[in-house]
Amino acid sequence: QPLLSILYHDNLNHQLLHQTAYTQPALFAVEYALAQMWLSWGIKPDVVVGHSLGEYVAATLAGVFTLPEALKLVAHRGRLMQQLPPNGEMHAVMASAQRIQTLLNNSNLATEIAIAAVNAPQAVVISGTTSALESFIKALREQGIKSKQLQVSHGFHSPLMEPMLAEFRELASQINYKTPKIELISNLTGEVVDTEITSEQYWCNHICQAVQFAPAIATLAEKGYELFVEIGVKPVLLGMARQCLPDYQAKWLPSLGLGKQDWQQILETLGELYVAGVEVDWASVEADYPHQRVPLPTYAFQRHSYWLDPIPVKQQQLTPSSFAKIHPLLDRQLNSPLLRETLFESYLSIDSLPFLADHKIYDQVVVPGAFHLSLLLGAAALTFNNPRCSLEQVLFPKILVISESEGSLVQLGIIPDENQNQGDFQLISLDNNSTQSNSSWKVHGTGRIVSHSKASDSELSQIAIAEVKSRCGQLITGKQLYTNLSQREIHLGSTFRWIQSVWKGEGELLCQMQTPQSLTDISSYQIHPTLIDSCFQMLVAMLAHDLEETVIPFSIEQFQFFEPPTSSQLWCYARQRANSKEKTKEIIADIELFDHQNQLIAKITGFQGKKIDRQVLQQSLQPDLSNWLYQVNWQPQALTAGKKALLSEQAGNWLIFADRSGLGLKLAQSFQNKGYQTLTVMPGESYQKLDSQSYIINPAQPEDFRQLLQEIQGHKLPLQGVVHLWSLDSETEAISNLESLEKAQILSCGSTLHLVQALNQTAIVEEFRLWLVTRGTQAIETVSTPIQLQHSTLSGLAPVIALEHPQLQCSTLDFSLEREVDETETILQELLNPGVEDKIAYRNGSRLVARLVSSSSSKSTSAITVDSNSTYLITGGLGSLGMLLAKSLVQQGAKHLVLLSRRQPNCALESSLAQLEAKAAKITVLQADVADYSQLEQVFQQIQSTLPPLRGIIHAAGVLDDAMLTQLSWQRFTKVLSPKVAGSWNLHTLSAQLPLDFFVCFSSAAALVGSLGQGNYAAANAFLNGLAHYRQSLGLPGISLNWGPWAETGMATRLGKQHQARLQQQGLTPITPQQGLQVFQELLQSNQACLGILPVNWSKFAQKFPPGTQTPFFSQLIYKIVQATPKKQGAAQEKQILGQLQAATVDNYDRILLDYIADIVLKVLGLDRSQLQVNQPLDSMGLDSLMSAELKNRLSSNLEVDIPMVSFIQGVTVVDLVTQIKQLLGDVNIAESLVENPTKITDDSAELLQNLEQLSDEEVEKLLNSMVS
Repeated sequence: QPLLSILYHDNLNHQLLHQTAYTQPALFAVEYALAQMWLSWGIKPDVVVGHSLGEYVAATLAGVFTLPEALKLVAHRGRLMQQLPPNGEMHAVMASAQRIQTLLNNSNLATEIAIAAVNAPQAVVISGTTSALESFIKALREQGIKSKQLQVSHGFHSPLMEPMLAEFRELASQINYKTPKIELISNLTGEVVDTEITSEQYWCNHICQAVQFAPAIATLAEKGYELFVEIGVKPVLLGMARQCLPDYQAKWLPSLGLGKQDWQQILETLGELYVAGVEVDWASVEADYPHQRVPLPTYAFQRHSYWLDPIPVKQQQLTPSSFAKIHPLLDRQLNSPLLRETLFESYLSIDSLPFLADHKIYDQVVVPGAFHLSLLLGAAALTFNNPRCSLEQVLFPKILVISESEGSLVQLGIIPDENQNQGDFQLISLDNNSTQSNSSWKVHGTGRIVSHSKASDSELSQIAIAEVKSRCGQLITGKQLYTNLSQREIHLGSTFRWIQSVWKGEGELLCQMQTPQSLTDISSYQIHPTLIDSCFQMLVAMLAHDLEETVIPFSIEQFQFFEPPTSSQLWCYARQRANSKEKTKEIIADIELFDHQNQLIAKITGFQGKKIDRQVLQQSLQPDLSNWLYQVNWQPQALTAGKKALLSEQAGNWLIFADRSGLGLKLAQSFQNKGYQTLTVMPGESYQKLDSQSYIINPAQPEDFRQLLQEIQGHKLPLQGVVHLWSLDSETEAISNLESLEKAQILSCGSTLHLVQALNQTAIVEEFRLWLVTRGTQAIETVSTPIQLQHSTLSGLAPVIALEHPQLQCSTLDFSLEREVDETETILQELLNPGVEDKIAYRNGSRLVARLVSSSSSKSTSAITVDSNSTYLITGGLGSLGMLLAKSLVQQGAKHLVLLSRRQPNCALESSLAQLEAKAAKITVLQADVADYSQLEQVFQQIQSTLPPLRGIIHAAGVLDDAMLTQLSWQRFTKVLSPKVAGSWNLHTLSAQLPLDFFVCFSSAAALVGSLGQGNYAAANAFLNGLAHYRQSLGLPGISLNWGPWAETGMATRLGKQHQARLQQQGLTPITPQQGLQVFQELLQSNQACLGILPVNWSKFAQKFPPGTQTPFFSQLIYKIVQATPKKQGAAQEKQILGQLQAATVDNYDRILLDYIADIVLKVLGLDRSQLQVNQPLDSMGLDSLMSAELKNRLSSNLEVDIPMVSFIQGVTVVDLVTQIKQLLGDVNIAESLVENPTKITDDSAELLQNLEQLSDEEVEKLLNSMVS
């Protein structure tokens, strides 16, 4: 029958659509039509991927076969499948493909059951005979694995389809296949497919083999695609793709959706594509529909306020718009009988004084010394009520640099002498980002002001212009002078360009000046700053032609002001003092400024300018960033009996992951001797229960951990704590190769990850604590003391566990390799006397605790310089950060760089590389995976045979795959570990015998302070920190730089805007490329192994700690941290809400709880009250997995209930949370008056099983039936 009669059926035909012979052509037709609609509007895909039958549509769009050929294949495919005997079933299963395949291999059913589709990391579809599936599903149920039977007629994508293959092959062989014209991701491999798809064998395999949807989505993510449009009748694939990439920053856009009119959904997606930058052919969109103009707006006002943010207090009183200035350069004068001096204040910024933007040195806005002189003249007139004055003994101690986006607060203090006509002055500034402490103020000018009696007659200059011209034979045009200044990196805009011509003679200069047209009002000034600066500019003409030097004002003996200029034509004369000609490092000159009638405007006696080279000048402009540097300091602290020492009669079970050396068994015996119950677990190949208290599990199998904890939950006593000792097993083994390193990671990090995931689903007591015990992983003693490198990743993972799962109270305990204490008794005492410390170590018999402290970064005894005859290697060299470092090294003199990357440079990178090579640098781009030893070995061999000696390595390679720990598989974890752990170890191994000057690892602050959703990244970077210490213990160079987020480049820019905004809300200011390079160049000289670089506002950082996650690790930086158990910190707010609830009546209980939860939700989301609807899903308002964790931690801590993470699944509303939390608090049901129809929270397993957000079971089944057939 025709498709139209099937799609738009009468009662007789409504069942035909559910027969696969009709379903498949109908689906193809709808999807192909939708695709053509998007194409007709100019929306062209860069890559296509389909799911099962959808791959036929994708292949047609890619040009593999024509539309008639595709319809022929699809129609016959559906007909042949319909004719097969209905002896099969399909089931959706909530487990990984690896686990299901392992279970199938261990059963006798592998020949009758196959994996039909891998839809998500924990969602597969299996297909097979009815009898075999019945037995297998029963076995899955016994292991706690959920499944759901799909209402299908056959077992698609399985060997049951083989009887139709011969006839289908005959038809498929008649097709004229072509290579895809658009990049196409294969269902069979999950990778890009090329000529393989142009054969009948591919399409026969397509019928029987599994749909690799999850790997296909992973491939798209690796390629960086961020716009996904689903071509289908409902957004099924988008739901599954989100599960594959839960924290991936992308737009997931449906063509058609549930609960919306078709055109509404289509146009919403079209709008999203346009906003994302996709070019739309609007004429084609509108071609078939009439239009008319309508008045705007057509919507109701939402009554939101969009005022500018309030100005900070210190700026509020200083910005020019808030008051009338007393002088163009002075905002206000502060008068008080308590002040001895006269005090002036100004807030200098480009907004208030635009001409400052015309004075740049090395692309930075520098306030010239001439500005200070002009400001002083204005202040002197106001102070002494006399415009005529002189400035004496003027000194310019420090250059004032201001940001183009912000400004600086400037204060001028004038302390009058007993003679009220003169006094000393000091000009100081406060950076806009600084706190108003005394150390934050910088001095920019000192000297004396002397007020002179008013003169009735003007004073005349004795300079004879014609006579001077006759002596000065060299003429320099203004254009030539400003070009000369620009070549010295002094860039002056139009307002600073007064000079027309300069006549140069032997030790003297004559300059003709004219007021720039861009200066419109100079009458309010005694002398405009740009005019004074022009008097100093001409002195550059006294320098030799060597562009490496320039001159900057240093001091002035006397600056006499006579009267403001009245003419636009001015002259300036400068004579170099005879004794200064012999001095190579300075110029001393006397200067006169006068008009065309020789009337003196100003006379400068004893101007001293310092000659400095370009590099010194550039360094002098750089801000002091030393307060960004931090390091871990270990401080002695004796163990005291805790306020809540654990009593055996109150305690639960202790679970000990015992090492093979016997420490774990000794600890268990000691516990038992004190009356505690213990369970021990040893690592092995498979799950075994040896007896009621002893188990063996596989560290690499998360199912073993879940099974273990499920079984433990059956014990009478709850789980009191866990002691993880498995990291001690490989402490005596050196890292022999990558395989041994990977095994060590599984034993430590891998097992800890799986343990945390299992604990998240386990009931624990309130005082539960997770202890991670290591030996020799912390670098505490002398540089020469070796560390146990392979388990250093745990020190990065632990703080992330503490942030994401504060209820586990994760703590680390590190012993010395020399075993100087009774470790069994020491662990026992730490466990039975819990305190706030969560980073503890024992060395030389003493107990130490970790603190993050400011670092001064001591320098190496031998300076490190970049050598033009050496080679430097940068991994991640084609990334934005790698290219930035390459440019910096070339600027420092490097002539041979090797940039290592896994990819080839694109056109933009080729252009950047060409710019570097234009500076006489040889740039070698090599393609290799730093984690692959053989590939990296070839790189080192090539460097050795073709380039100068390798003298420096910068390891900046890395990847991100952010997710909460509960969502991370070990595969995703190792994906991030690989370039950092294996990559850095390979670099160390291959360079260990080379005489390197530096070996720099680019690490992350996440390894020091933790970061929500970055457990894998924090662990990986902690290894880099350990490697730097390890190398130094071997006498090799090594430093690991734990960077905070960079602006414009680096890993942080790969985060979504929401995540980047959250970092700034936490007090972390992004590091600009210029600042980062400055720190990098300075720290190349450091002899420390590990430093944190964190531009952080600690008070703001402390406020953003979720309650229950604060740690004494920051106590020396955050002084008000509460010294109590982590579980109970920040009690004021939680006690307040709990008290309010306890005192509430039935009538107002619901409203109090609702208001409180809504308030916390608003704080986490960063919204205001008017934007929150209690029945609106929180994910539609921006709630992501990181925010979900923060929300869970805040509510769980404040309300003293353990709220399961399942409560924060996609689609949850404020009312859902209130309902769930009310039940956990043990109170009566929510009053019906709260909402009319409160949404009930459902099991997240069911949500995941259906892969969709808003579908009924019937709709899901119908859709899955059509997809997998």
